[in-house]
Amino acid sequence: MKKVLLSSFFVFVAISTWAQADGVCNPSFESGLAEWQNFANNGAIATFDTSSTAATDGAVGALINIQDVSVGTCVLSACVADMYANQTYRMTFWAKSDNGVEVLATMSKASPGYTNFASANVILTDDWVQYEVSGSVTEDFISDVRLAKFKFLSEGVVMIDDIQIDILELSPEVCQGDFEIGIDSWAVNQNGGSIAAEVDAVNAFEGMQSVKLTVASVEDGSPIFSSCPTYMPPATSLLVHFWAKSSTAGAVLEAKTALQLAPYTVYGETVASLTEEWQEFTFTAYSENEINGVRLAKFAFPTNGVHWIDNVWFEEVPPSPVLCNGDFEAALESWVSSVAEDADATIAATPATSYDGVVCAYAEVNVPGSSSSSVQMASCRAGAVQDSTYAVSVWIKGTEPGLAFNVLSAYADSPFEALFAETFETETEWTEYCWQFTADSTVYDGIRMVKLQFLEEGTYFVDGAALQALEHDCANEPENVEEPMTNEALCFPNPVRHQLNVTVPQSWGQVESDLFSSAGQRVGGGVWQGQTTMDVQLLPAGFYVLTIAKENGERTTKVVQISSY
Repeated sequence: MKKVLLSSFFVFVAISTWAQADGVCNPSFESGLAEWQNFANNGAIATFDTSSTAATDGAVGALINIQDVSVGTCVLSACVADMYANQTYRMTFWAKSDNGVEVLATMSKASPGYTNFASANVILTDDWVQYEVSGSVTEDFISDVRLAKFKFLSEGVVMIDDIQIDILELSPEVCQGDFEIGIDSWAVNQNGGSIAAEVDAVNAFEGMQSVKLTVASVEDGSPIFSSCPTYMPPATSLLVHFWAKSSTAGAVLEAKTALQLAPYTVYGETVASLTEEWQEFTFTAYSENEINGVRLAKFAFPTNGVHWIDNVWFEEVPPSPVLCNGDFEAALESWVSSVAEDADATIAATPATSYDGVVCAYAEVNVPGSSSSSVQMASCRAGAVQDSTYAVSVWIKGTEPGLAFNVLSAYADSPFEALFAETFETETEWTEYCWQFTADSTVYDGIRMVKLQFLEEGTYFVDGAALQALEHDCANEPENVEEPMTNEALCFPNPVRHQLNVTVPQSWGQVESDLFSSAGQRVGGGVWQGQTTMDVQLLPAGFYVLTIAKENGERTTKVVQISSY
């Protein structure tokens, strides 16, 4: 899997064929500065003009002579434009300066308090360089935005030309995750304690800089350091990586992906115990629905001391197989149900009877309808890891024996193709029904692990839907599933309890693997070729991430479930 290090801007960006959006009036200054706002206030001195010497394309560019910004502000900004949610706005510009002028380039709200939706500090050189800054908004629509705004932070002569705005599909990001260009995209929240953040050019895990966080007075809270607000795509698992250390051995760091505003919903988290040496930690963030305004990396510090973080990045990983609320203790939360117009049925939850726990689901069918899908319920959207076989079970009983029903594992989207389907009949006592299905070499990210279709008049009770180990002992024999042929890495059995077999094509040569727990700790791995076996029987049950690196540097990621059975 390709590593993604993210920052607010990139020097010498190669612009590809993105659609051009006319979000900046007169972006090449060919008709002068009449459509641009410019000012030097509070004692700052500057002149704004256009000149042929400031042009990279066309006849002229903007020429700004800054004589003094020590006491005031000097700004050049574009006309007011719009920004819409679920899109990334990328502003690129060419600039140079013989005096090494420092410039803050932003996309900003045009009205008080002038919120920056994206920003980057750049120090110009005496050669033309193309710079980039990208950002998005969490609101559905903002109508008073300046998509290009330049604040000049030091004296000298600046030339700017050929400003472009591109609208890209929104994607998740961790701005300035390597801290090489600073921490201005990160937020500091005292949160009842005290925290100071600064870049550190002495202690860096990778590159030239890390971020140093000095934390005190945590008795009343946990100070927070968090990345820029961003976007999470639906039904997609993001594995967040970071390196950390502390001057205090055993210091605790709480890492999360969470909403930036109340109710601060958490989409993934881990608790890390830091040492005086750099360690890598990971955790998986996931949301079934599209979410805006999320901080992908949010670090809380409940321990006083000096802590360092570096190399924060993420990668998309195969979706994890899950069966949300399979015990129905939260009623029908995370389940979907439907009753067709030609059917008469009620699907709900009840505490009157259950296989395990307090609550179970039930379907009271008065008229079953003309189709097998007329009365049905299904578990949450989930994923299946490629080339893996899954065992699923559910406990069902009826008010009378012989009520027919279908069990399926199927796509969550049209045409709702089934990966497994079989018809069973109820008993009047709780009975476990089991089945297996195999995902082929495609990674599916929209599967209902359990779908139930109720075919006859009567009342069905449902409880204890769960993913099981392949060797799970069930009253009904699971279907046999052939091992798929593949040119990719295979992990089997998956779920696993004792020995995990990992096979890669011989053409890959020698590979290196690392097995990470959900808390981001490396718990296994090694160097091998062809096939190997990992002993996992001493590891706690749960989901793990196996990364396999080829000799050419390419990485493959597998999600492994270790069963408690």
